[in-house]
Amino acid sequence: MLDVERVAANVDCVLRLRQTVDIRERVVDRAAQLEGASGVLFIFLENAEMTTIHMDSSISQTITRAVIGGGVLSCTKASDKDVYSHSIWATENNIRQFTMHEGDSIVIPAGSTLTIWIFRKQPGQSTWQMDFELKEKAV
Repeated sequence: MLDVERVAANVDCVLRLRQTVDIRERVVDRAAQLEGASGVLFIFLENAEMTTIHMDSSISQTITRAVIGGGVLSCTKASDKDVYSHSIWATENNIRQFTMHEGDSIVIPAGSTLTIWIFRKQPGQSTWQMDFELKEKAV
């Protein structure tokens, strides 16, 4: 014999899950429209973890780390206008390099190794810094 309350709870859970899927599908469809129309890149990351990366040329000009679930890397701050980075992600089958300045973002696929190098066009004797935010999708 079926427990009526248990069945009702399962039906309610399935209905809520379906509503969540419908909302996600609408968000993804709208993002695709925006991306096609205006070149805006939109990514929806649920259960994401944010990591702040501060790089200082006096300590190190490179960092490498794994990005298991994929995510988005954003350059949030540069110490000067001529400071930039080469951000490289590599998977088993692919590798991509991006030049990033303050305000730029890139999408990193799941299972990537991410390497960031910071540079300055006119380094002289100075040091320089860049800050990044890495929003990783939880696995």
